[in-house]
Amino acid sequence: MPDFAKASIGTYFVRVSAEQSDVVVSGGQWTTTTMAPREVRLSLSITTFNRQDYVKPTVAKVLQLVESVDSLRGQMRILVVDNARNIDFDTAPGAPITVVQNPNLGGAGGFARGIIYLRDEAWSTHVLLMDDDITLEPEALVRTFALFTFARDEKLCIHGAMLSEEQAWMQFEAGSKYRWRSLYPLRAIGREDDLRERKLALRDAREKKFAYTAWWYTAFPISITRDNPLPVFVRGDDVAFGLMHTGKHSVTLNGVIVWHADFGLKNNPSSLYYEKRNFAIVDTLVFRTTIGGTWRDDLSHCVFAIFSRCVMPASNT
Repeated sequence: MPDFAKASIGTYFVRVSAEQSDVVVSGGQWTTTTMAPREVRLSLSITTFNRQDYVKPTVAKVLQLVESVDSLRGQMRILVVDNARNIDFDTAPGAPITVVQNPNLGGAGGFARGIIYLRDEAWSTHVLLMDDDITLEPEALVRTFALFTFARDEKLCIHGAMLSEEQAWMQFEAGSKYRWRSLYPLRAIGREDDLRERKLALRDAREKKFAYTAWWYTAFPISITRDNPLPVFVRGDDVAFGLMHTGKHSVTLNGVIVWHADFGLKNNPSSLYYEKRNFAIVDTLVFRTTIGGTWRDDLSHCVFAIFSRCVMPASNT
């Protein structure tokens, strides 16, 4: 444990002095006497396809949290969009959870269905999109809700950092920049940072600008846009939505994290094909009017990207 009093890097800490020989700290919290400037009603939207082993524990954690934290009770709900149409939850009557049966339209179709449902329901002020195969830290929801409640920027969006499920101390990404017309345009912030190292953890806590927010944990005001996610298969829907709507308003926050399986475990020729095709579509939709270029340029980039990323590696094996 570092000596915080002598640390050269600023850190808030609490020092407890015992009046007698022994002392036990049973808890603590940061609070404010400032009245909340707005009411927040947050809906969690989870799209799932046969991920019961992940989704059910996540839902159980959230429901327990909502029941135990006064500020969240009646202000947080769960929406599960079930693309497999086979999930069932053993919850108490009146629990704040809704399951919507959906055709298997992929992640983009499921998240779009969730956003449309919540818009039409007209209860939520904010929505949190979460993958179905994450391990959730419940405190992330408490901090997300509190930041929305006191944020000065009504368009503020919150992005949860992703940590490795295989190596729980290693960060995969805390936001990402985007390099237009690159073979792999995502430039992750904090990639492979060992958060057991205090210097790296403090560096990671600094506010940084980034381009998009991934949907393993992205929360935003539901009024930020009437657009629906880009209907592309496998990858890229969250990238386009972030570049166009949420990224420029987004922040990360200490403790707002999830653990997720390494994406490298999911890579295969078909996923790489869809990835490159979809990033080329994103380049065309998002950047063509601001940076320039022609449809011919975009098509050339798309063909080159797919060939170089997918076909060439396969031919060398």
